[in-house]
Amino acid sequence: VRQRPDDAAVIWDGRAHSYQEADAWADSCARVLQEHGAAPERFVAIALPRSADSVRSMWAVAKTGAAFVPVDPHYPADRIAHMLTDSGARLGITTSEFRSQLPDTVQWLVIDEHPAAPGDGMQFGPKPRVSLDHPAYMIYTSGSTGTPKGVVITHRGLANLAAERKHNYLVEPHSRFLHNTSPSFDMAIGEQIAALSAGATLVISPPDLSPSELTDWIVAKRITHALITPTMLSALDPDALVS
Repeated sequence: VRQRPDDAAVIWDGRAHSYQEADAWADSCARVLQEHGAAPERFVAIALPRSADSVRSMWAVAKTGAAFVPVDPHYPADRIAHMLTDSGARLGITTSEFRSQLPDTVQWLVIDEHPAAPGDGMQFGPKPRVSLDHPAYMIYTSGSTGTPKGVVITHRGLANLAAERKHNYLVEPHSRFLHNTSPSFDMAIGEQIAALSAGATLVISPPDLSPSELTDWIVAKRITHALITPTMLSALDPDALVS
């Protein structure tokens, strides 16, 4: 990947976070997680909405060798409780905005009260020994036909997805990949891995954009790649999106 440390990894809320900055933040967060038991074959919940923090937290969990469990903090309390209990997560990442809504059965790292210190020169360690067949993350089904079910994806599967996306979607370091889905939706992982594994820029959309607003936003942000559901795609203006 021809990516430089100062290239933008994530753009969120008008701010670009370089690969170097994101990696330093993730290192610091991973060190705290590791001190609290994050390790291969353990699960760490990420209870955050789509944001730079949700992306960097995923990166941090991956550094520890643990598997992340995306949990939309806007879900009903009983669904969140089921996901945390069923996954066996005993450690999680969130912010003070959502902490009071989350069960006390999990030890929460509240990142805006325990800020990471990028560039402090400290490395997390020891670095974990991770197998291709260790869990990378667990994603839950919608539960529309019953109780939501957790599906475990291994590093082997994630690596194959990254290679497929880079090859078939022609993702390159200069690409700007849209991140427009909830972190608890599996397509969100595809958005992130497609961009970051290729050294491209992940551009995170604001919440609650209407189709016309999203169309304008995609044009304004010079998005080159996107994964969009058929329902949403049919609502966008194709003429405005033609470059």
